[in-house]
Amino acid sequence: MNQSGQPYKDITGTITYLDHYNTKGFEPITLDSNVDFTIIINKERYNMNIPLNCTNCQLHKTRKQVVVGRGSIPADILFIGEAPGISEDTIGLAFIGEGGKLLDYMIQEAVKNTHPVSYYITNTVLCRPPENREPEPTEVLKCRENILEIIQEVGATVFCLIGKVAERYYKDIIPYYHTIVHPAAILRMGDAGSDLISRNIKTLTEMIREVR
Repeated sequence: MNQSGQPYKDITGTITYLDHYNTKGFEPITLDSNVDFTIIINKERYNMNIPLNCTNCQLHKTRKQVVVGRGSIPADILFIGEAPGISEDTIGLAFIGEGGKLLDYMIQEAVKNTHPVSYYITNTVLCRPPENREPEPTEVLKCRENILEIIQEVGATVFCLIGKVAERYYKDIIPYYHTIVHPAAILRMGDAGSDLISRNIKTLTEMIREVR
């Protein structure tokens, strides 16, 4: 059971994001079958009250689709990242590119040290910025109503802001939160990023211990 008293929607062991994930040219995530890792991979998106034809900002002109998020609703933990990338814009789920794979790995390692949790992942904007540029302040502001809707629907008690962009725009919105280095930034560092992976896992472990 999660904190709302509702049963988790569990997939334990070897999982992939979508049944047709391999046909789209992406490698699936494989989780250690010996780890009791509680997670939901959306096969149908939770759209909540967020318009999938949103035109609030200029990002709608270049996106393929609105990327609401990925994960369990309700959830113990809510992660907020920066913005969807090309993989997310293509598939329609948050954090399914290389950075998402690393994030799931780090959460899995933290779960080994603690206990299973449910989580949901979204971003400061729900549409991909052109060329994966950083979202502009006006774009983040115009998407804030959507993110607040997600926060309410997910009902998490623990929050994690992924990277500097998420912290910049939500540190005054969410009163208490954790931060981790963005997985995409770590990947760009190559072998030099290994220490940051360990640091993120430590932060995630401490964060998961707060979930009761």
